Amino acid sequence: MVLLSATGDFETLGRYFSVDPSKAITLHSLPHQVVTTYTTHPIQDLVTWAFEQVKDTYLNEKMEGDTLIFAWGQDQVKSIINKITKWIADSKQGSLPDFQVFPFYRNLDPEEKSNATAEPSYDTDKIEKRPIKIIVATNIAETSITFPHLETVINLGLAKEKTYDAIENRERLLTSPISKSSETQRAGRVGRTKPGRVLHGYTKETSDGLEPFHCPAAQREELTEALFLRLSLSSHLKRVGIEGGLWDELPGESFLLFLLS
Repeated sequence: MVLLSATGDFETLGRYFSVDPSKAITLHSLPHQVVTTYTTHPIQDLVTWAFEQVKDTYLNEKMEGDTLIFAWGQDQVKSIINKITKWIADSKQGSLPDFQVFPFYRNLDPEEKSNATAEPSYDTDKIEKRPIKIIVATNIAETSITFPHLETVINLGLAKEKTYDAIENRERLLTSPISKSSETQRAGRVGRTKPGRVLHGYTKETSDGLEPFHCPAAQREELTEALFLRLSLSSHLKRVGIEGGLWDELPGESFLLFLLS
């Protein structure tokens, strides 16, 4: 039995596992209505554009749900948060709802990450309504996370990926457009518990031109360390009498060629 997420590459994995497409079972979710919009032209300054969408959401649209913004790196997350917190601080008392703004990226402490997903804490004696949460995240918020009160997703359409540069012999974090599957995952954060909307920071034509799936990590990252760790484990297993490790799968001449290269 092969279980895939909604955006899994069924065609490729199905062939690998010899799954008969006619026997595939699709379990459809029952989300609330989600309205999706794209820009009419390319956006040059996505950080400022995201901030303007937040202002429009709560000043003009008068929406009361939470907002999740997908940026593409820790620096962009901090820049957007700085703009939002300054706007809140500079606004006249009582002209805006109560906000709580949280970052969400890989290098945060577990406690800081949990603050972004947990119910906001506030003094019920002083505040009548639950504060609105604005979460600014990288692509780690694409999957396996539910924000219960989320009403708006702002997707800037970029992500940073670790990629091995064979010419310079080092790994680099490169900013690149997301895939179509990532776009679907990001949009899927909203509409789970209530109706919502997705604001994409690029045109419909750009969306139509996205790659269906990301390039797998095994095809873009440097694998020397992982290979040697597996060889080391295989060698240990062979010494204790367990066969079938990488030593048995990899011909000696191939391994020697790998070392020489």
